[in-house]
Amino acid sequence: MNTPKHPILYLLTTNFSDPEAGPGVYYCPYCIRIEGLLSAFHILRETLKIEYVDFAKPRGTLPDLTGEQNQSCPQLVFPDGDDEISAQWSVSGVGKVRAINNTRHIEAYISNRYGLPLRHP
Repeated sequence: MNTPKHPILYLLTTNFSDPEAGPGVYYCPYCIRIEGLLSAFHILRETLKIEYVDFAKPRGTLPDLTGEQNQSCPQLVFPDGDDEISAQWSVSGVGKVRAINNTRHIEAYISNRYGLPLRHP
């Protein structure tokens, strides 16, 4: 396994519309949780590549890495494959790409990888 220098964190932009959910403007509650980590621990903005994508699909370059059927956000994508920590939570992407697509698993990975406090149960 190798250690990519900069995993890519995909987050939805805020203030999006979703006709299926009804009228109004929305934000993703899962992405906002990760935004909280980015605000509290500034090292994350320095070490992760962060891509904001629109709610409408296709979501930027995300489907090129994870496949058309796997465009949920947030996602932490490892273009060069897993590192020694991500393997326990990641799923397959396109080719050697791996991704963590569960918000709690992203939080756990970030805490473990960067030596940050753990999420309180």
